[in-house]
Amino acid sequence: MLRRILAPSIVLACALGSATVLATTEPAMADSLRVIPVPTANAGLGRVTSISDGTVFFVEGDAGKFGYVGPSGTVAETALFGGAGSDQVTAFDVAPEGRVWTSVRRPQTIVTSQTRTGTDLGSLGVQGPVIWRNIRTTADGHAWLARDGGGSVLIAEITVSGGGGGSSGVVGAPGSDSCGSVIGLGGDGHVWCAATAGLMSLTPSAAGPARAVPGGTGFVRAIAPGPAGSTWFTRYEGGALVTGVNGGIGYVDSAGAVHYFNLGARTAPTDLAMAPDGTMWFTSAGDAAGIGHISPDGTGALTALPGYSPRHLTVTADGTVVATDPVHNVVLAVSPTLLQSTNVDPGAGSVLRPSAAVPVQGKKGLRLKHGAVRIHLSCPTPAPNGCAGSVGFVSGKGKPLSTSPTFALAAGETRTVKVKLTKRALRQLPRRGAVKVRLAVTVAVSGEVVTSKVKVRR
Repeated sequence: MLRRILAPSIVLACALGSATVLATTEPAMADSLRVIPVPTANAGLGRVTSISDGTVFFVEGDAGKFGYVGPSGTVAETALFGGAGSDQVTAFDVAPEGRVWTSVRRPQTIVTSQTRTGTDLGSLGVQGPVIWRNIRTTADGHAWLARDGGGSVLIAEITVSGGGGGSSGVVGAPGSDSCGSVIGLGGDGHVWCAATAGLMSLTPSAAGPARAVPGGTGFVRAIAPGPAGSTWFTRYEGGALVTGVNGGIGYVDSAGAVHYFNLGARTAPTDLAMAPDGTMWFTSAGDAAGIGHISPDGTGALTALPGYSPRHLTVTADGTVVATDPVHNVVLAVSPTLLQSTNVDPGAGSVLRPSAAVPVQGKKGLRLKHGAVRIHLSCPTPAPNGCAGSVGFVSGKGKPLSTSPTFALAAGETRTVKVKLTKRALRQLPRRGAVKVRLAVTVAVSGEVVTSKVKVRR
């Protein structure tokens, strides 16, 4: 039972401004990249989420507002109590039924629940100097609040009656004393937190066991539900997005086992969300910036969107990936078909590599003619950004045995390039029969070398 701390809920209708509407020229959700401008300049765009009716909600942390976009592509904004200011809206979430929960400060922190237009507004009342850094809502209508700096997670309830009355209350989540400020929904339907000893599930009656993650939970940045009851998390080291390094993504499966993948030394995964087909999508900031996806087996891609800096994301029911870009003050709606190949260098150790052309040889191998070999290259599909690099023969120690002409192919395209062997390589070829030679394709984006053995005969 929630402890009552406020009798009738405070209704702050007078503090709300009218919604601002901007009609875009194209629908927000389509099979392409759509750039949706936000009406308020320098809004401080942050967390974005969506509900079943297709509405996408996003927070404007510095503008003291939240915005929402419907399937028609119309953007609307609702002003919150307290007005604009740096980091004014400190936490934000939207419940499954569409009620918007926010935590705002200035002059003092207050937590509210309201409809998207600002009506039927209820509040927990003034919270004092405490800053709530994350809010997550559960199917039972409660909101879970994580405080800046960590500590006990609170479970909040606000009910609003038709006549403006109602009630509010909070209670501490058992076993959450060691939780940090990062919380998120898990695959079990409960709220999870990044605690000192690891990730753990929280319920109104007890906390689950802590699951240790590689590198510890100090650098965990986001938690989200995944397929088959799994709970996923992102992490990267470094205190700022522009210097984030050693990014990774992992999950706790339904049996409690932890799985982890290295995304690369140049990645900084900041947010993640599950698509209807179970694919996990994430944003990466810093040097290797873009939108990526990964499967439970560790396969996936990281795709940069030149000119944009996606930071937070959600996935709608039709599979569209929607991200906020605080640098350019826009919302991006991207078809997943545009995000199927790695076109940025993720750094050392990454499981996400750029596409490489595939050498194709005849049934009897490659033929030497006039000191050169013709190599047939094909770019795999899907590879929306194509394949580019150079190709040539190398020794077992990686020393060049030929020229290395460059190539650039579109997805599904095949091309023949002429590779001229060195005198040393020619001496190694027998007059009769074939010899196996290492063929090396160097990917232009990352410098990664992909080798294969092919037969060459005179």
